[in-house]
Amino acid sequence: MFAEWLGRSVKTEIPSDFGVNYWRLGSISKVSKHYDVPNRIAQEWIKTLQKEGRVANPWPKKNMRSAR
Repeated sequence: MFAEWLGRSVKTEIPSDFGVNYWRLGSISKVSKHYDVPNRIAQEWIKTLQKEGRVANPWPKKNMRSAR
């Protein structure tokens, strides 16, 4: 808590159910609110898991969407 008071970033663990909730909620801001962390932390978690291939983008690619 002291590090937060000084304004330093605090390293947090990625929750075990993070991938499922990211897919279910679909946005960084919703995920950050769900876990009560800043947006930048949620974005770091997403990027880390995407680099490891453990989570996919919840939104389909533009060429995969149906035409209206």
